[in-house]
Formats: sequence, C-alpha cells, structure tokens
Amino acid sequence: MPTTDHKRDERLQVLHKCLKNNMGKWSVKKLHEKVNDHLADIGGKPVSERTIAADLKYLELQKGAPVEMINKGRNVYYAYSEDFDFNEPDVTKDEYLSLLIANEVLSQLKGFTLTKELKDLTNKLQLYIEDATQMRSSPIIFDSAPALKHIERLQDILECILEKTVLQISYQPFGAADLIEKAIHPYCLKQYNQRWFLFGYEEANARIDNSPIDRILRFTPLNKAFIENSFFNQEEYFKDMIGVTRKTGQQPERIVFRVSAARADYLTTKPLHHSQKVLSANEDGVVFTMSVIINKELVSVLLSFGSDIEIVEPVSLRSAIETEYETALSKYK
Repeated sequence: MPTTDHKRDERLQVLHKCLKNNMGKWSVKKLHEKVNDHLADIGGKPVSERTIAADLKYLELQKGAPVEMINKGRNVYYAYSEDFDFNEPDVTKDEYLSLLIANEVLSQLKGFTLTKELKDLTNKLQLYIEDATQMRSSPIIFDSAPALKHIERLQDILECILEKTVLQISYQPFGAADLIEKAIHPYCLKQYNQRWFLFGYEEANARIDNSPIDRILRFTPLNKAFIENSFFNQEEYFKDMIGVTRKTGQQPERIVFRVSAARADYLTTKPLHHSQKVLSANEDGVVFTMSVIINKELVSVLLSFGSDIEIVEPVSLRSAIETEYETALSKYK
C-alpha cells in the first residue's frame, strides 16, 4: 500500500534509489544529505538525520525492503541485500522528457494552478530517471510573459466555460472611465501576443464578444440558461486572421506585399500567416501574397517591418499603412 504521508513517500523514493545503487557507501549522514538536496530542489523543507533513520526502519518493516546494515569499523552503511523495487512507475526517459517539456510550456500559462500539480509530478518522476536529479535549471527558456492584471482569474473563467455558466462581466475599455456591464455565454479562451481573450456570445447584442481578461474587473455567475455555441466554429473563425479582432460579416482579403532581400528569408521561414505564398522573387526581394482579415493586429504586424516591407494591394490597406507612417513621421519634425 502507498504511504499516506506524501512527504515521507517523497523521502522514501530518494532512499530507495540510493540503496539500489550498491556501489555507494550509504551512511545515514550521506543519505541525509541526498534527501535534503532533493527536497531543496523541489522547494521542500529539510529534515533531520533522525527522520532519515526512522525512514530506513519504515522502508524495511512496512515496505518489506531488504535493508542491510553493514558495519565497517566505526562506520555503519546501508544497502539492499538483494534486488528490490516498489511502486515504480513504468516511465522511460523519453516519456519523462516529454512531461518535462509539457511542464515548461504550461508553466508559461500564468493563472492556472494545475501547473503546480504538473511540476510536483515531474519532480517525483525525477527519482526514477537516471541523472534527472542532476538537472538544476530548466533546459528550455521561453519569453517571459508580462504580469497581466487579473490573470489569476484565468482558471476560474475556464471552469465557467467547462461548466457552461453564464457570466455577468464588468468590463472597462481602454480610455473609458465608465464600466460596461454585459452578460456573456463563455465559449473559449484564446491567447495572442501574450494577452488572453475571452470569446463568448453576448445575448443583448446578439453577437460574438471578445473581452481581454486584463480588462475584466469582475465577473459573477448568472442563474440563467446557457446558450450553446452554434454561432461560430473556432477553427474556422481564427484560421483566416492574425490576432483576435474581426467585425461581424468581415471576409478575408487578398494581401500582396513586397519584402526587401534583407528580410525575405525571415518571412520565408517564418510566414505571417499559413496562407502566405511567394508570388515572385528577384535580387531586390520577394513578393508575397496571403488571404486574411484586415484588422488592427495585421496593421501592427506589418508596421513592425518598417521600410523592409511595402504593401502593394489592396489600396485601402496601403493607404492605412501610409497614413500611420505619415502620422509617426510628423512627431519627429
């Protein structure tokens, strides 16, 4: 039977791994150091040598482990007298590394408490993988996510989506002094540019609503019937756009843009959109085309390339980009 003391169970796994390695001379002092090193790695509190001695007894008497005490002069060492395993999961190193990567990815999702549970699980699995406990820092580095306001509510909102709970939202638009109150039937959460957005149906205006989480000041469950999502297919809705903004009934348009030779390789290997294709190429650069919704996020991405990009068509988008550059230039005169 597994122990009900999870802290002790954690220590027992360390002791078990040590004692399986009969090449080591495992004194209580050395076992004590090994256990406390592991506890420090996972943010646990250190224990005393007396606790380790008690754990060895528990391992022998309650787990049936063949713990052997070896006297060598004034020194006492511990080892297994024969092969012994208990409660070891069937996990390979590749499986562990996959879980480690998943943990690193999920740890970027600020606001989800489930990331702590996954981290605890990977810490426990380290005990079964050779050399895993030698890893002192993450081998994967992601961009740091900004500390968005109200991000701690993300998991609560997700639970409301899963439980099909209608929400009364107090929303504050940028630059507005007054709050907007709206009832939302929540359908999904989407992340874009390190910001989270709640998509749902706003019954009062009969439309799909898009609310940045950091602008939601508060939300409360409403005791009313949930309207199922029959208004938009998430994959279809987002596949022909960059970002999260689109007007009702808006359709994708053919965008043609010319990129300088200096940046052409960048956009060839990292397309702006999955529909992006090469129309022509020469020593001066490459002409691309893509089919997307024209929105503020698209304009922002195109502006980020500065003089390395030129919008060829449509004329409306070319004029919008030109106006942005003229406005920016006027600030430097």
